[in-house]
Amino acid sequence: MFGLALDACRAHAVVQTRLGSPLSGYGVESSSRSQRQRIRHKLATDAQGRETVTVQFQLRGPRGVGTVLAEGVRDAAAPGGYRLNYVQCQDAHGHMRPIHVVAHGEQAIGGVGAAAGMPAAALGRA
Repeated sequence: MFGLALDACRAHAVVQTRLGSPLSGYGVESSSRSQRQRIRHKLATDAQGRETVTVQFQLRGPRGVGTVLAEGVRDAAAPGGYRLNYVQCQDAHGHMRPIHVVAHGEQAIGGVGAAAGMPAAALGRA
């Protein structure tokens, strides 16, 4: 899940514009290496009995730092064994509107969503 969400953020033009490139992802903001390697996650089962995973991690680029919240559902046919439900990125201080990298109900193609059909303002592109 972490890798799919990180790849989706790296491929998203607005995230690259706001945080810069290259982007790196890591766990908790801390001076401790072990804390930076710890990715917050939550396992659950949805109403259809499918396993879902929610992850939260930090994203760092040359222009700033952001927090990513992503959710995926187990799908054996998808790359990495999960299909992304949504990926949202926001700067660490909450100053910018969240960027919806993959929106609810959207199919992520190759692990990266284009947010088709979403208005530009909802995507942080306005």
